[in-house]
Amino acid sequence: MRNHKRSASGTLDGLNEQMESQSQADNHAWCQDLSINAAESVYLSGKLRSILVRRARLVTYVSLTVTLVGGFSGIAAALALDSAAVLGYALESFVDVWSSILVLWRFWGDGSSEAAAAMMRREKYASFGISLSFLGISLIVGKEAIGHIRAREGPEEGGMLLMLAAASVVVLSALCGLKLDLSKKLRSESLRKDAITSGAVAVLSAAIVVSTLIYSVNASLWWFDSVVALGISLALCAAGSWSLVSTKWWSKGFWVGSPDPSVLLQRADCNLL
Repeated sequence: MRNHKRSASGTLDGLNEQMESQSQADNHAWCQDLSINAAESVYLSGKLRSILVRRARLVTYVSLTVTLVGGFSGIAAALALDSAAVLGYALESFVDVWSSILVLWRFWGDGSSEAAAAMMRREKYASFGISLSFLGISLIVGKEAIGHIRAREGPEEGGMLLMLAAASVVVLSALCGLKLDLSKKLRSESLRKDAITSGAVAVLSAAIVVSTLIYSVNASLWWFDSVVALGISLALCAAGSWSLVSTKWWSKGFWVGSPDPSVLLQRADCNLL
């Protein structure tokens, strides 16, 4: 009986030692992964990140300039032509301006002596602000699309609107691609959302161009532009709403300061160096 108890006790001790050894191995692997990520972050901050941040600023400055020119040109054309469609285009451009300003603020001073935690907070708040711009574009575009559908109105045959839309397709599509590439390299959610904003306006502009050409050939397809715009409006509304809900902006944790990334290694209780 005693031998049986000793055997069972030895088995339990062996299992405990095996579980503890496995737990230490898992913790070591997890800590190693965390250290690698931290090392990559340091490398980006010290060498590559400053180059990527300058590129992000340059692309955003170009985007801001383009959308400002498009917005003011649209307002001037809308007043001259008394065109609600051109006015809607101008308002969409100004929402894109808001996104560009937020991205510039997010990357202002990035790579300098400012704490990494401050940059993390800026990233979070800029991403939140651009999510609001999704809802802004959705409201403007959706209201205009529904109005055209109810009135059964086709696209306006305005040379100014067609010219602005065609230019926007080319320029904003290129900017969207550049922003997406930089957002992946910088791991920036706010820059990725800004790219989506530019891409949405580019798609809307393409819909204006295509629908105008189609309408000139077949007037029965007057609804094409409005249906595309309504679809984009719903997609942006869903994306913006989901993003806002997922961030839990109403909670205290969203607005309090984020810890410095180096604290994560200390909390992990890693001793790899």
